[in-house]
Amino acid sequence: MDFDKDKFKNVLHFIIYKCGFRNTVGRTVLHKLLYFSDFNYYKEFNQSITNESYIKKERGPVPIHFEIAIEELVDENKIALTPAVELSYLTEDEQTNLLETIESEDC
Repeated sequence: MDFDKDKFKNVLHFIIYKCGFRNTVGRTVLHKLLYFSDFNYYKEFNQSITNESYIKKERGPVPIHFEIAIEELVDENKIALTPAVELSYLTEDEQTNLLETIESEDC
């Protein structure tokens, strides 16, 4: 079975709709939710929901079509990115240091 981009985008959009309002949901959490959704479904039904491929990264599996799907959902006005989502690329130490610098400059 081939990768289904529309289904992947719908799954991603659904996950964002259900839990994207939480401050703790950034890219890393979305990556993991997509991964677990695909593989939990596979475990039960012997097929994945989206047939996405995942790359092993330090913070967990990353779907290879994630960035394209996010960009398309933004372009379609289905989602909007916030700084909290973008900060998820930074390590906790990097975020802490950045926030301390911002606060020290009264931003």
